[in-house]
Amino acid sequence: MGVVFRCGGAAPFFRERMDVLANEHVDLADLVGARAAGLRERLLEAGGAAARIALLHRWLLGIAGAASLPAMVAMAAAWLQRTPSITRIADICDEAGLSPRRFGTLFREHVGMSPKRYARLQRFRAVVASARRDGRVEWSRVAADCGFYDQPHLVREFREFSGMTPSAYLASCGEHANHVPLTGV
Repeated sequence: MGVVFRCGGAAPFFRERMDVLANEHVDLADLVGARAAGLRERLLEAGGAAARIALLHRWLLGIAGAASLPAMVAMAAAWLQRTPSITRIADICDEAGLSPRRFGTLFREHVGMSPKRYARLQRFRAVVASARRDGRVEWSRVAADCGFYDQPHLVREFREFSGMTPSAYLASCGEHANHVPLTGV
């Protein structure tokens, strides 16, 4: 079983800076201590997928308590999800009333990456969604719609995030947008 958290969603559960955990494999017991004891066994004993999901949901709510994402980080993340083509993170800093340095630190602590990288990731996700939605893709239109300077900029960003060109992604993707078969492995 796995859990995918929304932007900033893991921080309230684990009370650890997300920038420290980013791109790391961390044992659950190292994050929540004794509260992790027996969770695996209880999940294995649960009667079916729905019961396991309900059990995990209750367990996560139990460890989260009343913790929440700072309002400014939640607002910034929502803004970047709605408008990933935003070109100036400084606009968000001005809206939040924080210096770019303080805003960046706070965002990284709760989200696990810089605001600029998060915006780039949201733009990448917008490209994937647009490409999957359209039958025949006009990459120059997708580039413009998703906030890239031009089509080569889109291709460079896409390759950086996925390791392949947008056309190669479309040729190899299946029913799940975030999964492609690995070849040569």
